[in-house]
Amino acid sequence: GSMWLADLLSTQNISVFFEFYGRCANTVMNSSFSSVFDTGCGCYTDGHAVGSVKRRYCAGDCSHKACRAVGVVADFSEQMLRSLEVTGATTVGLHRSNIVKQAVSILKEKCHIPVIKNHLIRNVKDNGTSAKLYINPTLLLCQSLSLANGVHVMRQTGMRHIFDYETFQIDGVGALRMLLKLVDASGVNVAALQNSRMRKTLPDQLGQLLVNLEEIQQEFGEYPCLREMLDDTKSKSHASCKLNSSQAHVLARCNHMLEAYGSTNLSTSNGTTRCSIG
Repeated sequence: GSMWLADLLSTQNISVFFEFYGRCANTVMNSSFSSVFDTGCGCYTDGHAVGSVKRRYCAGDCSHKACRAVGVVADFSEQMLRSLEVTGATTVGLHRSNIVKQAVSILKEKCHIPVIKNHLIRNVKDNGTSAKLYINPTLLLCQSLSLANGVHVMRQTGMRHIFDYETFQIDGVGALRMLLKLVDASGVNVAALQNSRMRKTLPDQLGQLLVNLEEIQQEFGEYPCLREMLDDTKSKSHASCKLNSSQAHVLARCNHMLEAYGSTNLSTSNGTTRCSIG
């Protein structure tokens, strides 16, 4: 959902720079948070939906409106939070509360097929094909547990402001209003939101995408918090999953599997592409 949120912010004349996006995507920019901006101006993708906003920001063309920008880093630490507090920067955490859906999104990237992207540019027509996923149940469980641990670590840093992706899905205007208020920005330009170029493409019900849902449900049997997310049929905010000691032990065994996985198999039948992961 990060790119979708970036598109929403661009309608409010706010540039978003990702440490993991653009022509310099392989450049390590964790040495300092400011480098996300410094290097970002040389790395943004011209054809991207927010390119025009970034061009004005990077050129210092702020005559008509104040330049504003957001830097996004994938991994966060308490040390980074403390260093940002010294600069006076406002730090906001963003995560998807349904970590099982996020886990599916992460794993399916290995398939490299456009039809199962999370979002597409509006007015771009689908090519008439559909897709189904088979995901190794243990692999999906491991990825979900890893994300649950990541949310726990983020909350342990003491970060004051944390939003979840679903809040923006349910009430985009309200969530943007709260976010902009945190950075002392003006209110939401509701009319400008119509210029958002991205649309959600994947179904909210994972059962419409996963061919082995029942097998995965069995794997998730001892994890009621994750099972509830797996069976979710609409966008809603979920409470964080707390791992007990035995579940944390399972996560420790998962590390190798998450590092080693990478095998995918593609097949097509009657206009439907099936991607098997793990």
